[in-house]
Amino acid sequence: MTQEDTVSVEIPKSLHEYMKKIVSLMESQSNRSTAEPYYFTIMSEKRVTCSEDSDMYVYQDPEDFEVEYESLEEARKEYVEAERDIECIEVWLESLTRYYYQYVEETRGFFFTEEAIDTHMKQNRHHMGRKAHSYVKHAWRDPEMEMVYDLIKRVGRSDDTRSSS
Repeated sequence: MTQEDTVSVEIPKSLHEYMKKIVSLMESQSNRSTAEPYYFTIMSEKRVTCSEDSDMYVYQDPEDFEVEYESLEEARKEYVEAERDIECIEVWLESLTRYYYQYVEETRGFFFTEEAIDTHMKQNRHHMGRKAHSYVKHAWRDPEMEMVYDLIKRVGRSDDTRSSS
């Protein structure tokens, strides 16, 4: 490559050092048998409502959607334990709405390193389902991703001491 084919960009030294660390991790981590460019993402399940074809459902109180009951028997038991007006139990049970649901696969996030996704998952586990795990995906035939990947590696491998602070 000639001088005419390149451009110089000034970046803070701290950013250059960080890019070097990312590239070092990218080159030393397991790619889980996935060709470059690849990235890590969080694979999990998400509960979504669906038609009555599902055998999974919950009952919800129209006055409090945060509360769910897996059966009318469970709802009845909790109603009685809460010492609510027993004469109104049948009316209340009839007011419950049955919502059918299913679980669908969901991917979230985009990470270049396994270290970054592991840190994110540890810090945010409370927002993820119990089946959440890291997963590697290939950016198949994505020329933009290939260029970004190449740029990250070039910057991270460079030893230009002219970086600004």
